[in-house]
Amino acid sequence: MSREFKISLVLLVLLLILYAALRLGFYVSNASFYEDVGTGEILLTFFRSLRFDLAALLILNLPVILLYNLPGKLQQFSLYRVPVFVLFCLLNFTGIVLNIADFEYFNIVQRRLMYEPYSMIPDILRMIPSLLRNYIPLVIVLLLATAAFVVAASRFGRFLHQRFKRTRLLSQLFSLVLLAALVVIGIRGGLQLRPVRISNAFLSDNRALGYLTLNSTYTVLWTYWQYSLPDYKFMTDDAARGVVQGLLFSAAERPVDPRYPFMRVRRAQGPERRLNVILFMMESWAAKYVGAISHEKSFTPFFDSLSHHGILFTHFFANGQRSIEAIPSVLASLPGLSHMSIIGSRSELTTFRGL
Repeated sequence: MSREFKISLVLLVLLLILYAALRLGFYVSNASFYEDVGTGEILLTFFRSLRFDLAALLILNLPVILLYNLPGKLQQFSLYRVPVFVLFCLLNFTGIVLNIADFEYFNIVQRRLMYEPYSMIPDILRMIPSLLRNYIPLVIVLLLATAAFVVAASRFGRFLHQRFKRTRLLSQLFSLVLLAALVVIGIRGGLQLRPVRISNAFLSDNRALGYLTLNSTYTVLWTYWQYSLPDYKFMTDDAARGVVQGLLFSAAERPVDPRYPFMRVRRAQGPERRLNVILFMMESWAAKYVGAISHEKSFTPFFDSLSHHGILFTHFFANGQRSIEAIPSVLASLPGLSHMSIIGSRSELTTFRGL
């Protein structure tokens, strides 16, 4: 392997250790969210976080990796080597800033930074003076961490550069091809069919553990490629609110807050009864196969028998073109009415008031 290949791997391992330390700082700063989580589960979360850290670091440092591992004698010239090192420090300084900022930001919004840096840059710049005053400990930690990172990277990089011997051009070419393959696998999060996504971090009903698995560099970089759902406005808010309430509200229901037109309170008519409700969502459950609806040959005799003991709805509206759109449609009242679905958008991890 080429000298640059070996140095790249060593620095990547050190960056992974740094991100583990940043995650530990995130955990300590937000310990109240993990009071009921066992030590074993926390350790497992740190282990699962490795592929998200690796993917984030590879995406962030992709220009540096490419420039540093180009075959030839460019690395011998300081006019080339110094700008590459400066770029390396700037990119990783940005990653450190994002992760340390989430020590406090998570307490406010209870999720990692995502698309905010792209849409709120003027606001963030305007808030810098007050942030420096109000979060002095975090600013000190940030400055110390950055200074230590630059000094350590410079000295250690120089040490590795002297430690490893320079190789021939053929070895450099082979190393670059191998490195490119490893980078692709690392960014995808493995060899599985689909690349790893933010939602893959949420393996339990504890959302805070999912955000502990992630890192802010990854969430900010990933949401850059996610789209925002369209904002349609076809009528005034008052007119839309009247239509919604006319469609949904019964005589026994009243609105709670005009800002939330779907939210309503129902006055009980008679004694309250608490019933068990079971919700089935089934693939390809087309009306034409159901005898109780189509009145043709039935493939659903048991369902037909149930239909005589309840309310059977016989008019349907498609709420999406793909199966995956059925979940937010049924559980969160968010149908896939356009070519873009909430699945895969910047809103997919938002907390919704569902059924």
